[in-house]
Amino acid sequence: MAVKFSSGGDEQQVGSGEILVKNRYVIQCSNPDAAYDAPTARAYKTVHVRDKTRNLIAFICDPRYPPRLGAVSALHRVDHRNYMRVVDWDIVEWPGAEGRRYPAIICERPKGKPLSSIFETGQPLSEEVLIRAFIQPIVNVLRDIHNQGVFHGRIRPENIYFDNEAGDEFLLGECCTAPQAMFQSATYLTIPACQCSPAGRGSGSALDDFYALGVTILAASTGMDPAAKFETEEAAIQAKLSYGTYSALVGSHRVSTGLMEPLRGLLSDDPDERWVLDDVALWLDGRRLSPKQHSLPDKGSRALKFAGEDLNMAREVAYCFARNWEQAKTLVQDGTLDTWLRRSLSDEDRTEAVNVAKGVDAESNAEGSDRMMARTLIALSPDRPIQLKEFAGTVDGIFQLVGVHSQDPEMRSAFEQVVAMGLMPFWLEMQSKTDPEHLRILAKLEKLKHILGQTRIGAGLNAIIYQFNQHLPCQSSLFEKDFVPDIDYFLPAMNRAAARMGNEVEYLVDRQIAAFLSVHFKRSLGDEFRDMDAADPPYIGRIAQVSVLAKVQELIAPKVPLPELAVAAVTLLTPAIERFHSHSHRQEVLSKLMKASASGKLKDLLEVIDRKEDVEMDKRSFMAATHEYFNSVSNQIQLYRDIVNRRAIAQQIGGQIAAAIAGILAGLIVSITSIFKFF
Repeated sequence: MAVKFSSGGDEQQVGSGEILVKNRYVIQCSNPDAAYDAPTARAYKTVHVRDKTRNLIAFICDPRYPPRLGAVSALHRVDHRNYMRVVDWDIVEWPGAEGRRYPAIICERPKGKPLSSIFETGQPLSEEVLIRAFIQPIVNVLRDIHNQGVFHGRIRPENIYFDNEAGDEFLLGECCTAPQAMFQSATYLTIPACQCSPAGRGSGSALDDFYALGVTILAASTGMDPAAKFETEEAAIQAKLSYGTYSALVGSHRVSTGLMEPLRGLLSDDPDERWVLDDVALWLDGRRLSPKQHSLPDKGSRALKFAGEDLNMAREVAYCFARNWEQAKTLVQDGTLDTWLRRSLSDEDRTEAVNVAKGVDAESNAEGSDRMMARTLIALSPDRPIQLKEFAGTVDGIFQLVGVHSQDPEMRSAFEQVVAMGLMPFWLEMQSKTDPEHLRILAKLEKLKHILGQTRIGAGLNAIIYQFNQHLPCQSSLFEKDFVPDIDYFLPAMNRAAARMGNEVEYLVDRQIAAFLSVHFKRSLGDEFRDMDAADPPYIGRIAQVSVLAKVQELIAPKVPLPELAVAAVTLLTPAIERFHSHSHRQEVLSKLMKASASGKLKDLLEVIDRKEDVEMDKRSFMAATHEYFNSVSNQIQLYRDIVNRRAIAQQIGGQIAAAIAGILAGLIVSITSIFKFF
């Protein structure tokens, strides 16, 4: 088996080495197509059951990096000859992987090599081919993709393919197999984006896609990968910060006069000046727009020397400080940074912004100084990402970042600190222009912030993560071998998990599942979650777990039996059986549960175990039996005492009888005496 990366859907194996997906596609598991592998997905040749002439490919995705399944449905509607069309997707069980399941995305297969193959020969595309066969159709593809509300995020030579033998037709590759821009090279990312953590680059924008297109045009026109001139990703970022993208990437390359104009427009570091769809379309129609040469930020008269580097611009300082977090605190706190800003950079606005950033309660503890440091970075370079130590992302990217790393305690803690420190509102405050989408995200977070600090089941950070990452698979340990991206895949996965448990059923709904359902299940489960929080008596929480699953089954798949899950639920409900006092009734309830489990309907189990009439009748019978037992035991105790104290009792009773008899005799004697005296 070639795939080595866990992962619900309805598919079946079609014999060794093949998987039938949705009864329409056959993935040939023994026929990998490695030339089209993605960074987090393996490619396999795929055949359409009814149309074997279709050239298809299936990407089997690494579940550690959730694919963009939300974008797949939208991109399915994009039907363009120059785009690797997304045909369908599902979750499949991979043969020989011990029951593990993986996301599979089926696309149309390219016919040729990637554009990056020209780097091997150094032979660039001609300007005529580049404009007519590459730029124009790719721009049209981007128009269609953006119209669906999706941004590509993976435009680069390795993901653009020749689509004919002549080499004058091109196909833009897929963009769904990994989180947005997570594995995009820094060379093809804007300056703000390349400073983010890989998973924190957010949902992207048209500006990001056209920037990457500009770098790709540069690569195609020179026959060389612009990233090759940099030894590391950090070196590429540093060059962009110091010289600007155009100078850093184009450098000494000879660029034809005809391409210089679009390259300057597409590679502008000023979002307001960067070319997008309409600008490129005008240029293709023959209009000459003469894009402005983006000017670099002000440089200081003297460099700020730090960490072995000479830093001349505020954004260089921010980038260097971010990579040397603890050491940089000293320069911020002792006034060195403030002095450099005033005397060397002479930027009063930036100096004032930094002072505002420092004007928080920067206590001696680490959290206070970290907050001050994070705010200072934003003040130095407002367009850079929100960053706290190693945690860095755009306003929407930080949610994706914590989602991808949701099992990492350090990442979870960093996200909670970013929210608690108010770094998102401060970042927005520092912007010269406000994006309405950013305000929408912040407003949504403010509504949900009260959930973040809650420890109850179904709330807390897990609920926030699922709320902002709609297709993040459920992270429950029950689904270690499964991939559950939404509610439709939940119940089949639960049934498989129950089958793996056997008789060892500790729980069926944990905190991850509760948080997942609180977001994806549209009915209220608040009462059940409250019962699950109750520690005493324990059977209450267990009944609540089964009740949660029964509600989901009743709404999502009322006619689909879940036999393995029902059997596991019976095991889980054992303590609830033990609450009945009558041994015969316990045996009767267990028998009814086992019989009800055969139907695979969880609701039937609840009707047996949680029937109020039976519980009340058992309670009344127990009270009556207890009272009867008490009376019986009391009588026995009294009898025992009587037996033990026979002599004393005999003496006591004998004395009483003798006294009574003496009294009677005395009365008789008095009476008789009185009678004789009278007569």
